[in-house]
Amino acid sequence: MRSSDKSDHFGTSGQNGQKSGGGKFRRESTQPRPSSRLRQEEKTERQLEESGKRVEKTGARLDKAREALVRKQNPGPVKKTARVASKPVKAAHRQVRYGVWGFAHQKIYEVERENVAVEAAHRAELAGEVALREGKRFVRQRIRTHPARRVRSLERESIRAKSVHERNRQAHEHPQIKSNPISRRLQKQRLQKQY
Repeated sequence: MRSSDKSDHFGTSGQNGQKSGGGKFRRESTQPRPSSRLRQEEKTERQLEESGKRVEKTGARLDKAREALVRKQNPGPVKKTARVASKPVKAAHRQVRYGVWGFAHQKIYEVERENVAVEAAHRAELAGEVALREGKRFVRQRIRTHPARRVRSLERESIRAKSVHERNRQAHEHPQIKSNPISRRLQKQRLQKQY
């Protein structure tokens, strides 16, 4: 063996020749890394595009909810006729129901003076009836006002989406705007008030 072969063979790494430059965690790409400015521009363009899509989507949802509200407020001729025709029937049913209810409660009132347990049970029953009646009224009202509440919430969402889109558009056109988080917050509030 020659002396040069011995030095290569008996090296500390135990490897013949040069070490490879591409290890497990090394960058293999020969392309230069894009600068942070270019990455930031791509990010603002992507945000602008996404916020534009969000504005369109919320606008479409708002229009659909408004149409549903108009349909709910203006029923067709068939529903109007059914409502008018059922009013006398409902009124008669209500009179019978309250008449029976009043008669039953009148009999209980006569007896409850004699027995404390009957009086307590009757008061509990009255409280339960009130709770049931109010719960039923609350649910009916929530169902009836659902389209209007939906329109209000979608209007708020649409305003928010428009202001975000406008802020992103201005940040794309004027990158110096993104310098200070306080100025961004104030600008966002101004845009929301403007819409």
